[in-house]
Amino acid sequence: RGARLLTIVMARDTFELALDSTDFPMIRRVVRETLAPLGLSARFAGMPAIVTQEQEATLVRMRALTPLSLILVIAVMWTVERRTLVLASLAVPMLLSIACTLGLIAGATGRLTLMESIFGVLVFGLGIDYAIHLLVRLREEHSRGLDFRASLHRAVLGTGRSIVTGAVTTAGAFGILIFAPDPVFHRLGLSGAIGLTLCLVFMMAMLPALWVIIEARSPTPDTVPVQPSRSGFGRIAAACSRRPVVALAIGAVLLAVAAVEMRTLRYETNLERVFSRDIDAVDTARRIRDLFGVDPGPWLVVARDLAEAHRITSAFDAAPLFARTESLADVLRDDREARRARLD
Repeated sequence: RGARLLTIVMARDTFELALDSTDFPMIRRVVRETLAPLGLSARFAGMPAIVTQEQEATLVRMRALTPLSLILVIAVMWTVERRTLVLASLAVPMLLSIACTLGLIAGATGRLTLMESIFGVLVFGLGIDYAIHLLVRLREEHSRGLDFRASLHRAVLGTGRSIVTGAVTTAGAFGILIFAPDPVFHRLGLSGAIGLTLCLVFMMAMLPALWVIIEARSPTPDTVPVQPSRSGFGRIAAACSRRPVVALAIGAVLLAVAAVEMRTLRYETNLERVFSRDIDAVDTARRIRDLFGVDPGPWLVVARDLAEAHRITSAFDAAPLFARTESLADVLRDDREARRARLD
């Protein structure tokens, strides 16, 4: 009671609509402005609504998550380095790598997809590894009594090869996705590989320069020589090294259990679970189905003549997948002459 269903058929197919198309937002705005003075509300379902709302929700969330990821990374780094200027210097090469990556993508394609919008989180999460290795090695060398420049030189020489190796393998793993046929993974691989490579270059080139400037302004306080600590991970590693056969046996058992469980793993093909459940268009589609018994995404088929329309309509009526068929064949029936005679 009180619910009305309006079906809007777009002039273009859903897959022809760009994600930034103004068609659906314009329809949504006009409908809401029309119904507002009447005290009525409108909700939308269908692929244009789902695509638009999914994009809007993702972009809003990423605007909050990207700076939050940087703050969390700096908070973790606070346990290693307490000087504010040093922590701020870690953000400079990462932000620069993100900006340059976006510039390269803009110059190459001129388009930014949702995949490129999340790669900044990857740069903050993975790129900080380079800085952690370099900073910890710098502190270790400095704690041995070397002056700052000598410590920095030894840190770069001693840690640089491992940093480069780790960065190349990580960027290469993303780079493999460039050859994926799926455009989503292709763009993620492209942005991830470029972003992490640039992050490595800027980290190795800019962090030493920034730290020399910071050291001249605010010298590093004398540190106590680093003493080995008995951490939980250290005790686990020591126990595994004492009993390697037991450790490998436990790993083999876990691998066997995982292999058994993976047999039940299936790819998710239900679009209702693929899209975000917070999207209003998904909930609206369920409500339309419950109230009216129809699906908001109809199948539209073109028939070349009336005979083909009859064949197509009969096939849809016979298929249990479809609940209702509306066709010109329902009006221009094969027995229309006999029906006219009976009506006369």
